[in-house]
Amino acid sequence: MNESLQNKIEQLELTPENVGEMFRLLQLYSITNIAEVESLLHLRTAITERLSQEMAERYIAFAKNTADTHARESLDFFVEEIEPIAQEGDNTLDALLLKSKVAVDYLSSNAPLYLQQLQRRVELFRTPNLAIMAEEEVLSQSYAEIVAALTVEYGGKSHTMQEASALLELTDRGIRQDIYLLMLQQRLSVTARLHDLMDELLKLRYRIAVNAGFKNYRDYRHLELERFSYTVADVQALHKLIEKYFVPIADRVMVRRKRLMNVDELKPWDLDVDATGTAPLNPFYRVEELVQSGRSALESIDPRLGELVDRMVAAGHMDLDNRLGKAPGAFSYPLPRSKSSFLFMNATGVYDDVVTFMHEMGHALHEQLSGGLPYSFQKDMPMEVAELASMSMELVSSSKWDCFYGDLEHKRAKVRLLEEVAVTLPWIVAVDEFQHWLYTHPEHSHSERDGAWTKVYRKYASHEVSWLGAEEGFVFAWQRQLHIFEDPFYYIEYAIAQLGALELFKQFIQSPKETLVRFTEALEVGGSLPMEDIYAKAGLSFSFSEERIALLANFLEEQLASLWE
Repeated sequence: MNESLQNKIEQLELTPENVGEMFRLLQLYSITNIAEVESLLHLRTAITERLSQEMAERYIAFAKNTADTHARESLDFFVEEIEPIAQEGDNTLDALLLKSKVAVDYLSSNAPLYLQQLQRRVELFRTPNLAIMAEEEVLSQSYAEIVAALTVEYGGKSHTMQEASALLELTDRGIRQDIYLLMLQQRLSVTARLHDLMDELLKLRYRIAVNAGFKNYRDYRHLELERFSYTVADVQALHKLIEKYFVPIADRVMVRRKRLMNVDELKPWDLDVDATGTAPLNPFYRVEELVQSGRSALESIDPRLGELVDRMVAAGHMDLDNRLGKAPGAFSYPLPRSKSSFLFMNATGVYDDVVTFMHEMGHALHEQLSGGLPYSFQKDMPMEVAELASMSMELVSSSKWDCFYGDLEHKRAKVRLLEEVAVTLPWIVAVDEFQHWLYTHPEHSHSERDGAWTKVYRKYASHEVSWLGAEEGFVFAWQRQLHIFEDPFYYIEYAIAQLGALELFKQFIQSPKETLVRFTEALEVGGSLPMEDIYAKAGLSFSFSEERIALLANFLEEQLASLWE
């Protein structure tokens, strides 16, 4: 490896001029033998990880405080001025590797998936799209700014939307109704702005697709997301199977809830409260307790997880509490140069926070286990595998949640987790099917858009919930899903991964040690294998067959039945 060039990359001040110069130096690099191919891949990894860390730090700073204009300007500068130069440089390097017989022969033998990815990237690359992509990425961040500013005034106090959501677990039905309707009122106050934002994003994404030679953005995005292992038709078939096998389970969850609550109608403000009228689960009061108890639970699964939590805390790589102006949602962001991850969430002391913490630590473990691979492309795992890591950690860790709860509360938490699997799978598919409509009907009105969502959601929403008096909550529910705005079509991966996590959980119940060994060994390969091979390494099937979906639905029902007794 060229150590002087490596050192220059490490110490590079990230200005547009310097980034451009660095890529030009890499493009002049000789690749006449295997050693030079490997050296170029190492150098490319160095600059990729340098840029990735910089983007991570700027995005995290913005997410911590969306009202911080300096953080927003810093992020926008990187997206608008540096990323396009890096993307153009990457494309030139991709083409250079594909033109080299030595490189192609080497990759064919040692990294065939990466070779396929290079071919895909060169096929999709269009210089005019660089500016459009930068504009789209900057514009998509407006969603977080709009939503993060919403507050609910109740009981003489101003609540963030996350804090208000926690009040929907209170046993007083009148208070829950008031809170839900106040939250709905806040969401309705920005409905027009979010529609307008979606209009602009649709236009930009349509231009990107057409420039790349596609009739619609859906088909372009499918290839951009490197979904080599399944087709658009496979996804549409999965929609139907989830509707057939999991919507009925979700309905039975709601029938049971209505019976236990002894109400004539189940309303949207009745879905988070404990159905037996018991006080809300209260797993912790301070985020320090979440970290401490979470560490104990994770360490009992794998000591490496406990050590990982310690390192992240010591490095200041956790921001867990909810506050006004903080971006919604949660994430684990890889920090490749720091050899760590940053865990971001909006904790308010409720059950969901435990699930979220475990989910994001599943990502962090994945990033840690694959971090020792030599090349950046090997660490870039497909989302269907990344979410398998996180969703499996939710289910596997649930047996260790006695760190948070007493016996009765622990059982309630496990029931809720599995009920949410049944309810969430149809929601995921509804969001994905809606996006299929959005991007294959690029010219439509706001009312047509809401009508399309309503038609789709009626198929997947529980038929046991009455939305009378809160109809807007149903019609505009799609606006709650940030992925639609910020990361289009990155959502069906959650359904695919949830099915894999159910299969893994089934094996874990039968043979926990062996299952965890296979699971962590699969995470260690990062993205260096096709996703079906990674699933197989974990002992799982990567299949959308009706037989498999029916089997997993039956397993979920059996687990629920045993816990409902």
